[in-house]
Amino acid sequence: MPIPQLIGHTASNPSQSSTRAVLVAVLTLAGILAVIAWRALSHDTPAIPSQPPVVATVATPAPKFIAPEDMQTLRLAHAEQSLVAAAEQLNAARRLLANLSPELSRSYLQFEKRRADSAWTACEAAQRAIEQARDDIKTVSSTRKDE
Repeated sequence: MPIPQLIGHTASNPSQSSTRAVLVAVLTLAGILAVIAWRALSHDTPAIPSQPPVVATVATPAPKFIAPEDMQTLRLAHAEQSLVAAAEQLNAARRLLANLSPELSRSYLQFEKRRADSAWTACEAAQRAIEQARDDIKTVSSTRKDE
């Protein structure tokens, strides 16, 4: 039996009101998720500000004719400057990895933590290669001075 209505009131369909409630709930949830995603993505700042890459340049102008011994000395000096720049960039990468690793552990991002750990291992290998190259340069330059 239908429920009598008051004058001026129309009967509302229950399916329309539940559809409207579900639609409002979905839109509200989508808005909340959008705000959370925006905050998470747009406000991520690195713990250490990124430094511009260091570029090593040789400031001495090249004369018209360079003796082979002077050319080797110049190349050794350039190689030494390049190694110093690489070591500085490596240290910056290590600082970033050191700040990243605890955050990955707290966020349960084990796959990313393993990748960061492998990057750390690569940094160690690069450091050893830089040290070996610097030792080789010193050896070559010291034997050239002895001659």
